[in-house]
Amino acid sequence: MGTIYVLRNKTNGKCYVGQTRRAVKKRLYEHIKYGKTEISRVLRKAGIDGFNVHVFCGVPIEMLDYAEAKLIEKSGTFWPGGYNHQTGGSVGLVRSAATRDRQSASMAGNHIGGKNPSARKVLCLETGTIYQTMKAAASGMGLKALSNICSCCIGTNRTAAGYHWQYYIGKMSESRRWNRIEEIETERIETHQAARKKMSESHSGDKAYWKGKRLSEETKQKISAARSGKKLSAAHKAAISMGGRGRVHSEETKRKMSESTKRWRRERRKGGG
Repeated sequence: MGTIYVLRNKTNGKCYVGQTRRAVKKRLYEHIKYGKTEISRVLRKAGIDGFNVHVFCGVPIEMLDYAEAKLIEKSGTFWPGGYNHQTGGSVGLVRSAATRDRQSASMAGNHIGGKNPSARKVLCLETGTIYQTMKAAASGMGLKALSNICSCCIGTNRTAAGYHWQYYIGKMSESRRWNRIEEIETERIETHQAARKKMSESHSGDKAYWKGKRLSEETKQKISAARSGKKLSAAHKAAISMGGRGRVHSEETKRKMSESTKRWRRERRKGGG
């Protein structure tokens, strides 16, 4: 259930109609603390004591938009008659002339792409191609969003479209570009290792969730059935082989592995007999 609330200014009688799915007290706090609309500015100036608050509780969620829009229409709170600068609801939303003028003024002088005076060139480190704008780079790489390349340039992401990127700061030789790629990859590995170390330290002393626990026979059978008939690819086998190459086991580990193998063979012989 949701709530429709009406705020009436005690001084001039102007009203505001709103909806919320949370407590009205919390919604009013958000108006005063974070809001940028006219009602928020008036609330900060006059305070909540300068308004009469009327609350209509128990409105079904699917009816909130309809109830809000109808109440705004019937009470005449749409600007300039009240503080509502929108007709309410999310379907067929109409903004007031003041809101449209303010949005238009805020967008005045904005430019997109190459017309933007603050646009910066970007460099693809692998190919050495210089793009005049991120938009041109994204278009050339078939990316729908500029944010992928931007994230690479500011160091948030490692690659975009499979390539490394940075803002163009001057001509770079091929060797310098590849050195930069190596630096990016090294930084990524170091960051990853530092994160793992931090996680390990934060869990130091904690008992592992599975320590001392054993899978039930039913679970073992389900796992066995799920894996039955599956074959590892050559690449998977090679990766497993490379992962264990050069590893030196302690005597204790060797003993456990030997016992495990012997136990498996005994159980296999019993099953076969």
